[in-house]
Amino acid sequence: MPKPIFPQISKYYFILLMACFLLPACTQQADEDPHPSPLKPSLQEELKLKNYSSGITIGLIPEVNIFEQKKRYEPLMRYLSRHLEMNVSSLVTGHYGSLLGAFKESKIDAAVHGSLNFAFLDRFVGVEPLARPLWKNNVSTYAGYIVTRHDSGLSADVSKWGGKRLSLVSRSTTAGFVFPVDYIHKHGVDDIESYFAEIIFTGSHDASLLAVYNGTADIGAGKNHIFNKLAEKNPDFKGSMLVVAVSKEVPSNTFSASKRLSPKTRARLKQVLIEMNDNPEGRAVLDNFGAQRFLPTVKADFDPVFDMVRSAKIDLEDPLYAGQ
Repeated sequence: MPKPIFPQISKYYFILLMACFLLPACTQQADEDPHPSPLKPSLQEELKLKNYSSGITIGLIPEVNIFEQKKRYEPLMRYLSRHLEMNVSSLVTGHYGSLLGAFKESKIDAAVHGSLNFAFLDRFVGVEPLARPLWKNNVSTYAGYIVTRHDSGLSADVSKWGGKRLSLVSRSTTAGFVFPVDYIHKHGVDDIESYFAEIIFTGSHDASLLAVYNGTADIGAGKNHIFNKLAEKNPDFKGSMLVVAVSKEVPSNTFSASKRLSPKTRARLKQVLIEMNDNPEGRAVLDNFGAQRFLPTVKADFDPVFDMVRSAKIDLEDPLYAGQ
């Protein structure tokens, strides 16, 4: 006599039925992680960000190569999105000067900018400085370095620099242009372009410093923070390079918002940044970013920058500086 098939069907039916009950619960648990990683967005978070009805775009300067800069700021953008409840995205501008154009063309609503950028933005756009990072080494400012190689035979004596190759970052940077120009002027050289055999604008601080290290330039300028990072990664860079001049400290990269944004939005953005270190999620993002917290920042903090600009006889109205 053949065996009945109903018991077997019932067993499979029971397994299928249980799967139907358990699968949604498992899916819901995966999607609604009560402790999402602040550095890695979940699918649910990505969908939520897309559904926000409003958003702002924050411009980033190409301090290092564009891909590294974008990657570094991604967790911070996601954190701001969650706490502002709007889609916060970033746009890395092609060069330092293009930040001004991006504001004028309404491509960005806020920016993380260098100290000289603030002088241009304050003059031509109208921005409110909000906050700047206090780094893990307890500094919230940076200095400009003028560097050469130990084996170049050069020193702080500008009279020996004639006919050499000079690497700079951009005409829109303090450490990578204003400081070295001011330093060279103060040491008796008025016509810089004819004094050097070649002046190279590299577009980023790491590229300017590496141009000296690699022998493309004899002397160059850049931020001390970037110099120190390169030295940490490469012992040979540290041993080969010589710092011959250091500028005054100026505010580190600062978050500023266009005055086109409502006062309420600007105040909320400042509050979220400053209060990041008050919660575990914010501290994790700050740690990844390399900072302890954000400090309130005001226009008066940039007074040393304006002093250096005047000393270097740089005309902020000249598009040669604002556009590069």
